[in-house]
Amino acid sequence: MPAHHSPNVLHTTDLGLVAERIELSAHSHWNGRVLGDTRMRTEAGASVVAVLRRSGAIPSPTPDFRLAGGDTLIVIGTREGVDAAAAILGRE
Repeated sequence: MPAHHSPNVLHTTDLGLVAERIELSAHSHWNGRVLGDTRMRTEAGASVVAVLRRSGAIPSPTPDFRLAGGDTLIVIGTREGVDAAAAILGRE
């Protein structure tokens, strides 16, 4: 098990990147739609690297992954990109 000080552990702030959890509201425009429809990578330059759902974690969701209200998306990108992703996901 690697230690937290391992050179293999990526510290995103050292690279100018942030990773945040963004919760999808049950009232979100994206509830029931597929991830690719958000055009998040194209519009915000941020990527969803995992989705946390009651049933467990879904790593590396594909564009055809269907979002659901209550999902928590792990988004990585620049500060501006993650803020733009939060705005996209907050659309009702």
